[in-house]
Amino acid sequence: MRRTSVFEIAAASAAVLLAHLAGRQLGLAERIEAAWRAATGGAASELLLPALALAVATVWIAARRVGAAQRAVEVCERRYEERTRNRERELETRKLEALGTFAGGIAHEFNNALVSVLGYGELLRERLERDTPEREDLETMLTAARRTRDLVIQILTFSGKARVQPRRIDLDEVTTNAIALARASFPERVAIRHLRAPAPLYCVIDPQQIELVLLQLCRNAADALPPDGGTITVELDRRTRLPEADGDAEPLPPGSYACLQVSDNGVGMDAATCERIFEPFYTTKQPGEGTGLGLSVVHGIVRRAGGAIDVESRPGEGTTVRVYLPVISTDAAKENSGELPSSGGSRRILLVEDEMRNARLAQRILERAGYEVHWCALPDEALAMLDLRAHEFDLLLTDIVMPGISGLELVRRFKAQRPEAPALVVTGHNDVDTEQRVRAAGGDGLVAKPFTRKQLLRPVARLLEAASAPRPGGAPVLNDDTGR
Repeated sequence: MRRTSVFEIAAASAAVLLAHLAGRQLGLAERIEAAWRAATGGAASELLLPALALAVATVWIAARRVGAAQRAVEVCERRYEERTRNRERELETRKLEALGTFAGGIAHEFNNALVSVLGYGELLRERLERDTPEREDLETMLTAARRTRDLVIQILTFSGKARVQPRRIDLDEVTTNAIALARASFPERVAIRHLRAPAPLYCVIDPQQIELVLLQLCRNAADALPPDGGTITVELDRRTRLPEADGDAEPLPPGSYACLQVSDNGVGMDAATCERIFEPFYTTKQPGEGTGLGLSVVHGIVRRAGGAIDVESRPGEGTTVRVYLPVISTDAAKENSGELPSSGGSRRILLVEDEMRNARLAQRILERAGYEVHWCALPDEALAMLDLRAHEFDLLLTDIVMPGISGLELVRRFKAQRPEAPALVVTGHNDVDTEQRVRAAGGDGLVAKPFTRKQLLRPVARLLEAASAPRPGGAPVLNDDTGR
């Protein structure tokens, strides 16, 4: 009879042991043990089987302990990764809080200075002929000032402290204005191709924020172009639903949407980068060249407006970004066209501003529109004027931060004497908290610094028109809409 090798006996013993441990209830143990006896011919000592089984059992138990240890290590690794992610999220939250505090602190000073730069720059531009070196230099200065203003708005928006003013706008008109700003700020190597919508597209969104969205997308596209230049294509069109080709876009309810598309023929991005571009503080630029906030701000603005954003890109083939915004009917848009009056008539405005350069700017803008403006540099001077001639003023236009009493206290006292007359507050603190304090003080609207001619004249005209509109009972009514 053939002699059984030690290896055969060990293998058979292992089979028996495993069968006893794992398959006894299935009746496998007896079958495997019979197979072992058949393999060994029953020649081995009966003590050999338990001995080998004990050795294999020892190895098997050790293996189980190693497996348990490995599983424990995996659990610890997962918990460590989870704690790391939680710490990173906590750090991001603290960053946002710090950014909000920082932005709120610098917004007033920055915007107060930008009032003069942008305001007087626009007045000067009206007196300069086109295509002159002086006009080009001025446009460069204004572009730099607008980018500084946009940076403050970005930080405020991202930190959740920006005061959003959505209103009905013609998206095609706002897009055209933003592209003009982009062309003035980009070098000659960057060409912008503009494909306008065949018909007006009206949406409800803050016009300043949609300008910020388009300018940010154009800047990113320009940065992605090769050194010798390239082309950015901006296209606006209406789409009744998201086409199948845009399957990666965020889901939207059925309806009619304006599609703002920005394409470039730059370096493009891989799929991994596309997935992260909307993350806060994520940037592909070199240190010091980007904040990582731009596209995150863009995404937040679009989502708050009820829209969606889609990115399509491949390395070496350029990038296409599509922004979808809900469209409203033409009839609804006509209710808020935002046209400025041709003349202020005989309306009198009490202007209170301690910064002379800002006061002179506001006064010139208002007087050019036909208003009669009386300027007071200090709140105490304005209070003395109100005690004598409060009935002569149709509107109060005041700054918030001034020596002595604040502009909000001045609004309260003005309303106590002229409750039917509107009060408009000008401030560099363009955030939600400031707006709430203005409303609580009885103010009828807020103008954010830095302001343009239209941004100042539109709320003034609407408040005065609303104040003179009779109620059914004969009393005047104040309009809450300051041009949103």
